[in-house]
Parts: sequence; structure tokens; C-alpha cells
Amino acid sequence: MSLIEFIKLCLLGIVQGVTEPLPISSSAHMLLLTNILNLNNSSISLEILLNFASTIAIFCFFSKKIFILVKASITNKENKNYPYLNRSFLFKILIASIPIIITGFLFKDFVNKYLLSTITISISLLATSLMLYIIYLMLLKKKIFTEEITIIDSLVIGLYQSLAIIPGVSRSGSVLFGGIKQNTKLKVTMDFSFFLYLIASIGSLTLSIIDSDFTNLINSFNISSLIIVFLLTFVISYISIILFYKIINKRTILVFSFYAFTLGIIFLILNIFKH
Repeated sequence: MSLIEFIKLCLLGIVQGVTEPLPISSSAHMLLLTNILNLNNSSISLEILLNFASTIAIFCFFSKKIFILVKASITNKENKNYPYLNRSFLFKILIASIPIIITGFLFKDFVNKYLLSTITISISLLATSLMLYIIYLMLLKKKIFTEEITIIDSLVIGLYQSLAIIPGVSRSGSVLFGGIKQNTKLKVTMDFSFFLYLIASIGSLTLSIIDSDFTNLINSFNISSLIIVFLLTFVISYISIILFYKIINKRTILVFSFYAFTLGIIFLILNIFKH
């Protein structure tokens, strides 16, 4: 494999790592970059590989909270530092995961056949931008937000997450929108969002691996390069989620909104020139 091809792989890994934890649709960025770098023949297998690296990074970042949640669910004892991580919280995560499982099962083929287009992604990014802007406006109102997530809240959040089967709709953005709409604190909604991400990602990766053939990927790129890019994606994803948790507030939500809007316009222009 040439140096140029290796650099292309590294660019994909960096973009995947940076964008996966952020509410700006990593899938839109990956689609745009694979088209620019002419890596379409291996894009699906590459996306699975790099998504897996991001999933492991986010799992590692949340390992402490996962342990607390599992322990609290087994013992039914409250953790004083994270009182919301309890058996009820775990149950609500499972409840919130149901909509995306159902919609993914029912509409996966439809999405792959009809919605993997620049026009769909441009509209979805603009919708993501709007959701983030509404979050910003709701946070500006300085309402009293709660750490409690009810069963109804979890179902509403799950329904918003299911919108993420549409390419270009940010999964974390739609979950944050659902959580803030239900008056849940931003940091609690973020934790809820990433627990949901782990369940959805593991399920999606499992189905994708079953349906995919990695022979073309291995034939296109040597294994050592794929390992390096996998590790690069893992490290960048881990750094990205750490920074995301440190900088997240209403102002950064507004920045993400403007960014998603700009990217949506770029996809719209690409679609116009394409035709």
C-alpha cells in the first residue's frame, strides 16, 4: 500500500475519532470524506472497523460509570457521587433502546436503498442544526432541569434517537434534544446518550459484521496499516469525548449547531453540482 493510501486511511481515522462523540453526525463526515478520497469501494468495511474503535474508546471512557451502574443495579444501593446511576436508570436505558432496535430492523434496507444520498444528508444535517439550536434556546431560559429520567422521558428520548437511522441525523444530537426537551440536566442526558450509544453501536456493529465481507478491505489495505489506523481512531475518539465533556455548554451547543448547518449547506451544494 502506498504512502498516499495510508495517509487517506489516517485522515478517515482522525475524522471518525473527532466526530463520533460530537453531535454533528460522524456518518455524514465519513461519507463526505470517503467520496473526496475515493475510498468508496471499501467504505462500508472501513466504517465498521473505525466505528468499532470509537465504540471501544467510549466504553473505556465510561468504564467507571458502567461499573457503578452495574453494581448499583445488582445491589440496589445508591452511589453518592452518581445517585442517578441506579437500577431504574439501567431499566430506562433498555426501554429507550427499544425504538431504535425496532426502526433499525424495519427500515434498515429502505434506508440503505433510498436514503444514502447527498440530498438526504444535507436535509438531515440542517434538521440536526435546528435541534441543536433549539437546545441552545432552551438552555438560555435557565429552566430548572432534573437528574430524574422517567419512563416517559426514556421513551421520548428513545424515539428521538431512532431518527438517527436517517443518514446525517446526529444520534447524540437527537438524544440531547429529547433529554433537554424533557427537562433533564445536560450532563445526565449526555451520560444517558452515551449508554444508549454503546447499546445501539454494539447491536449495529454485530449486524453489520454479519452482513459484510472484509476480504475486499484486507485486499485493499495491509493488516498492519489497518491496525495502526484502528489504534489512531481509538486514541482520537478517547481524546474527543474527554474534551466534549469538558467544553459542553450552551455556547458550544450553538457552535455545533452552526457547524452542522454549514456542513448541511455544503452537502446541498454538492447535490446541486452533482445533478
